[in-house]
Amino acid sequence: ILVKALMVATALTAPWAALAVANLLLLGALLLVYEYAITLGWSPRDAILTTAFILLAPQAYMFSTAYSESTFLFFLAAAMLAFRKERFVLSAAACAILSATRPPGLLLAVFFLQQIVQRYGWNGACRFWRQPAVYLPLAALPLGLFGYMWFAYAQTGDAFIHSTVVSHGWGYVPDWPWRNALAHLASGDPARIFLFTLSGVYAWC
Repeated sequence: ILVKALMVATALTAPWAALAVANLLLLGALLLVYEYAITLGWSPRDAILTTAFILLAPQAYMFSTAYSESTFLFFLAAAMLAFRKERFVLSAAACAILSATRPPGLLLAVFFLQQIVQRYGWNGACRFWRQPAVYLPLAALPLGLFGYMWFAYAQTGDAFIHSTVVSHGWGYVPDWPWRNALAHLASGDPARIFLFTLSGVYAWC
């Protein structure tokens, strides 16, 4: 949608518009991450280092390509920052777009639940009717995914078209993480082994 809007507003072709959107959202995401770090009480230096580490990750080049990684990061940071600032309606809107961008966005529910329990305790968290606005992001989180699945079904007749394409086109199927790790290491492909090892070292550090 964003790429199409940029194409209409400018004379850019689809590939250039997609690259422009990805890099603009990456810049916006880094600013939001910086602001989030500041709200945690971190120093400006530590906040800048946080954004730098994001860019230094082995897979960070994906943020500048015509994929949804930078879009996901932008709305993830926006949802978390808005929640921290108690702008729950804005956080809910970002959550809906987040899950429409990528299904793993649903995992943000863990963050919200942790924040709610931390603020109100277990008893307060269970009495959700006393602070209904706090639960707006949680309620909105699956809406984007459901909307995307409805659109996919209306267009293709398959609500899980993404999984279908990934499975039949690329041969990727859900599996336990350690089995995927062993598959990468046993592939015999030097590039895959190097990137996987580098990612492990980066995560460990």
